[in-house]
Amino acid sequence: MKNWPFTGALALLSLALSFALQGDAAAQTKRKTPVLTLPAYDLPRPAAVIRKTYQFAADHPEVLRYMPCFCGCNQSGHRSNADCFVLTRDKNGDVTAWQEHGMVCAMCLAVGETAQTMFEAGASLKDIRAEVERKYSGFTTTRTPTPQPPAH
Repeated sequence: MKNWPFTGALALLSLALSFALQGDAAAQTKRKTPVLTLPAYDLPRPAAVIRKTYQFAADHPEVLRYMPCFCGCNQSGHRSNADCFVLTRDKNGDVTAWQEHGMVCAMCLAVGETAQTMFEAGASLKDIRAEVERKYSGFTTTRTPTPQPPAH
């Protein structure tokens, strides 16, 4: 019993270290990205929202590659909403160059934000895709040639 204060302090230190390491692990799940430089003129969404959407695109290509975009960017070769934000990745998936189109396009941002909000709430890819289609497909006849999410 003489070592209780020491043992108790050690247990508390261990618990605190565990929480600190969990925080570091969560931060490390974000992919490496280049600096995102926003233009000085007015953008369709606040800068913080744009940065968060770009980071989501960097971290979750497995979501946005199944979300179509309806702004006409298919004419520039985009195949999904992921292409509206990320231009290139290296072999490990880190972003090496941003696609600047997404920061100035209200439709790209709306699709990305919807996908992000639903994903963070635990929605399936199928449900996210259905909501994106419901909300945005009626605005235009153009769309990216985006594959359906896998049937899991």
